[in-house]
Amino acid sequence: MLNLLFGRKSRLVYTLEVAGIIAVVISFFKVSKVAAVFLFFHLMIRFCAHWKWYKKFNKDNNFGIGTHFTKMVVASSYILFIFGCAALLAKSIILIYLGSAGILFILHINAILLYFHFRDKDNTPPNFLSRL
Repeated sequence: MLNLLFGRKSRLVYTLEVAGIIAVVISFFKVSKVAAVFLFFHLMIRFCAHWKWYKKFNKDNNFGIGTHFTKMVVASSYILFIFGCAALLAKSIILIYLGSAGILFILHINAILLYFHFRDKDNTPPNFLSRL
């Protein structure tokens, strides 16, 4: 059950993400243009999840910070769906601001990880040797 609700490759998480994106796009036209910032924050997290951070070592993205970014897509999808639908139903810009604050909290943690990733001179993924 937990794998269905919080699995990184779960269809439920993907469905909630798509429904959240649709709700935010509709609320962009009906509620406020601030919803574009909300959607942009989510798309930044999605971009980081798809980027291959260690190109030389793996074919998938399950090493190091790639794992973190794919896990953060789950949290971002839930935030996007809940606050996007709530803002659409209540026609309230405050809910869009709250959702943006939630995703912004995730983004600042990602920025710290990216800072340390680019400062690191060794390009071997953190758990590379334990996976051999």
